[in-house]
Amino acid sequence: MNQLLFWMQRFLDPALFPHDLIADFLQSSAPIGLKGVYWLAAKAGISLLVFSKILPVALGLIVTVYLFALFMKIFPVPFAAFVSTILLNQNQSVLLDWLSGTPRGFGYALFLPFLYYLLKRSFIAVLLFIALQGLFYPPLVFISLGVLTLRLLRWQSAIPRLSRDKSDYSMFIAGLFTAFIVLLPYILQMSSSSGYGQMVSLHQAKMMPEFSRYGRVPFFGLNPFTFWILGMDSGLLSAEWTMLIVNKRWCFSPLMLAFIFFPFLFRYSSFFPLLKRITGRVTILAQVVIASLVMYFAAHAALYMLYAPNRYTQASFRLVFVILSAITLIATLDMIFNICRRAKKSGIKFQIISLTAYAAFLFAYWLIYFSPGHKTIFVCLLALGFIVSCVSFFVDSRPGFAMKTGKPYPPGRSIWAGMATLMLFAAIFLFFPVSFGYRASKYPKIHTFFARQPKDILIASLDNEANDIPLFAHRSILAGRETALPYRLGYYNQIKQRTMDMIQAQYSSNLKDLQDFINKYKINYFVVDRESFTPEYFKEDNWRNRWLRLYPSTYQALQKLEQGKIPALAGFLRSCSVCESKNLIVLDAKCILKEGIK
Repeated sequence: MNQLLFWMQRFLDPALFPHDLIADFLQSSAPIGLKGVYWLAAKAGISLLVFSKILPVALGLIVTVYLFALFMKIFPVPFAAFVSTILLNQNQSVLLDWLSGTPRGFGYALFLPFLYYLLKRSFIAVLLFIALQGLFYPPLVFISLGVLTLRLLRWQSAIPRLSRDKSDYSMFIAGLFTAFIVLLPYILQMSSSSGYGQMVSLHQAKMMPEFSRYGRVPFFGLNPFTFWILGMDSGLLSAEWTMLIVNKRWCFSPLMLAFIFFPFLFRYSSFFPLLKRITGRVTILAQVVIASLVMYFAAHAALYMLYAPNRYTQASFRLVFVILSAITLIATLDMIFNICRRAKKSGIKFQIISLTAYAAFLFAYWLIYFSPGHKTIFVCLLALGFIVSCVSFFVDSRPGFAMKTGKPYPPGRSIWAGMATLMLFAAIFLFFPVSFGYRASKYPKIHTFFARQPKDILIASLDNEANDIPLFAHRSILAGRETALPYRLGYYNQIKQRTMDMIQAQYSSNLKDLQDFINKYKINYFVVDRESFTPEYFKEDNWRNRWLRLYPSTYQALQKLEQGKIPALAGFLRSCSVCESKNLIVLDAKCILKEGIK
């Protein structure tokens, strides 16, 4: 379950998170559909943590079924459709889009059925899924409307002309009306303060360090390539490409890169006869790309009024890439089968070409996935190819094994055809990128301790692990990195002030400053890192403290530590400790107040 969904525990126990700014803000910002699904689960008596593990399974089944059905409309080859579902499932299981339980996790489960029923021209179903998109993940509605708009055009001799099909216009008007009705609450929320201030504007975002290169939401200050291509909020491509190019880390099957070769296959389609099975419905992929690009640039122009630009391209582009990659892979495999079918028996030339192609593919995949280790595996697989080549030549060279004219495959070449199929299966199913899996408690002892305390306690902590406290202990925190979202200024300015006050209190050498902070926010407990009172804690480049560098108070605290000033809070690490786990210590705020009186 995602950290931003902790407030949903209120569905099971309304007394949780009383007067909690963070919980109230996240609850008001969540889409109606997402609230409804978790509310129903709570009313059914299902633990929300358990439900967050069941939900991705259901979403994955929906996505798999509808991707297969959509693929068959575009390219009616069942094996290719199967490959596309495997590639998408592999990608999503690593990026955790489905596992997060957030609105984005519903993206494919609502967009794929929309595209499928659009191709079937199922009027009611199309409108139903547009409405569901607005209830769960509003950015999808704009892409869907863009697709409906583009379907009003027909290309004749490279010239766009208006469609003469009245059903296209009926679908567009009905879709527009449905989108307006379902997005009206969202539009009103965006245009009003909603108690948390207006949405940050482009001018304001440029002035805020939170949107700088090293900010909470890195947007400005990036080089042009990163900004337009790889940016987590600003770029065209999705997170997996950023991890690959920037972090040199593969988090998707290399076979997804096969879409790069699709134009080459299409250009020389005579060598790839299976491409003839592509139907005219493939144009819907171009419509999806164009609609996504239009919304991407519109989101840049009206920054954050339409949310982050990347939300309009990452899912749609990935879907198009998966479909084109599956077509490319299966069309190439079919081409190999055709080559194996043409001759009566294999000669030396064919064996050399086959072995070379096998070694090239194996070496390329090894460089991508197995490098720099696994040399033994590579040598063994290469030896296997050499053995297959020798066996194939021996079988076709023996007169008794020669294939008669009219049979589909010579025995030797049938071995290579089977080898090519085996290689494809191995490349698809033996790719196991590192998955982050479900979020688990790293400090169960501390979370159990807090869960036993009254429900109205408030915890102050600068450590990044404090973000898990509301999720696992069901108790409120004053501020945290994950919930320091700088989009609504009325909300974020309060979180920013809380964070700066927390930094000043934790590193002040004056006990009165610490006690005033406790009384101001009615703090019950502190959670501190053992190493947080050393200069190295701030100098070390890690996620524990990177977000704190946005605030001037952090540099003032670092200066005090370098001058040898001991924070008042450091003097209570033993006397006021009530729970310890690994590097974290829980301090009782009442103890600190009493110690001050003494």
